[in-house]
Amino acid sequence: MTEYGYFLAAEEHGPADLVEQARMAEQAGFSHLWISDHYHPGTPPRARAPSSGR
Repeated sequence: MTEYGYFLAAEEHGPADLVEQARMAEQAGFSHLWISDHYHPGTPPRARAPSSGR
């Protein structure tokens, strides 16, 4: 059986959005979930990371 996963981009979305996306992915039937492990923000304009508070 084919299984599908969903990738959460921590550089693009804040913690609350990531949790909501994970919930929706589970409800949609995705069997795997991945999240990037960047703990420090990148460079503007996409300088978001889970620990950046932005």
